[in-house]
Amino acid sequence: MKHLASKGYRVLSVDLPRHGESGNPQLSNDLLISEFADTLKLGMFNIVAHSYGGFYALPALANNPHRIISAVLISPTHITKYAADLKNVEANTLILWGEKDELIPVRKAYLLSELLEYSQLEIIPSASHECYLDNVTVFHEKILEFFIKNKIHTTL
Repeated sequence: MKHLASKGYRVLSVDLPRHGESGNPQLSNDLLISEFADTLKLGMFNIVAHSYGGFYALPALANNPHRIISAVLISPTHITKYAADLKNVEANTLILWGEKDELIPVRKAYLLSELLEYSQLEIIPSASHECYLDNVTVFHEKILEFFIKNKIHTTL
C-alpha cells in the first residue's frame, strides 16, 4: 500500500471481518466490497487482494463488472467456490503467486488464470504465500507494470 501511495495512487484498505480491528458485521462476503465502495461513493475502482481477501474480492469481481476496472489477485482463496462466476469477468487481472506457496498450491494459480480470460499470471521465483514480503522488488515491479500497461492512472 505504501509503495503504491508513494507513486501517486489513491489506496484504501478494507479491514476484513474478524481480522485486524474489525468486528463481525452481518454482511455477506458477496456484498462487502460493494458496500465499502458505496459508502465511500466510489464509482469505478481497482481491487488488490491477497489470500483470504479472495473470499471477498472474487465475488466482487464477478458481480460488479461495471465498477471494477482491474484486479490484482495475490494467491486468493476460494477460487473453486467462485469458478463458475469468474468465467464472465472482463476486467484485466494480474495474478501473482509465490513459486513456493505451501498454503495455496501454485496449481491454483493456473486454474485461476484459465478462468479469467483477461488475466496475466506471474509466478514470483522462490517466494512463499507472502510473495510480497519474499521478493518486494519484483512484487512492486509487476504491479506497477500491470497498472502502466492497463493505463491505470495515479491521482496526481
